Amino acid sequence: MKFSAMYPTDRFYAADFKGKAWTLTFRAKDPVTSELLGKGSSSEKTLPIWHFDETPKKFPAVKTNGVCARAMFGDESDAWAGRKITLYPAPDASGLSDDGLCVRVKGSPELKTKLVFTAQIGRTKKTFTLVPTDIGKGDTETALSGDAGSFADTEPYAPSDAENGDSEDAPGRGPKSAQTQEMLS
Repeated sequence: MKFSAMYPTDRFYAADFKGKAWTLTFRAKDPVTSELLGKGSSSEKTLPIWHFDETPKKFPAVKTNGVCARAMFGDESDAWAGRKITLYPAPDASGLSDDGLCVRVKGSPELKTKLVFTAQIGRTKKTFTLVPTDIGKGDTETALSGDAGSFADTEPYAPSDAENGDSEDAPGRGPKSAQTQEMLS
């Protein structure tokens, strides 16, 4: 299998964010669809795919992100059309991502106040805090342009300890991990 086939360019990943939060608008027609991912493998599953006005790239949304969008915009995903959501790269405590990062929901410019709620994710109840965000365009337009060459295979964004708390508790993180040493070199 070719490397390009392993990591489809029609999707965006945490590394594409280059350490910045992006505010995106759910597209008007079919803001959320579903797609079978990992076909034929042991990890085969159907995930919701989010679509945005700012990019032709798709975003496979895990349940953690889905419950955050539902808390802000309601239970019916068709009603999310035209709504703005802010996503950001966060440390991946699961240890499943290649670069130690995942994409999470930060909030929305449409929120008037901080939104705190609890949701069941798998067997665990988690508390989420979503915040009102700025509508700065930043690098969103260029990084998510859909151009296959816009993602550079360079060093991943290394979050600071202030952003992610005690990073030594997460697998593959901390000052002595091989991943951290690789990022620092």
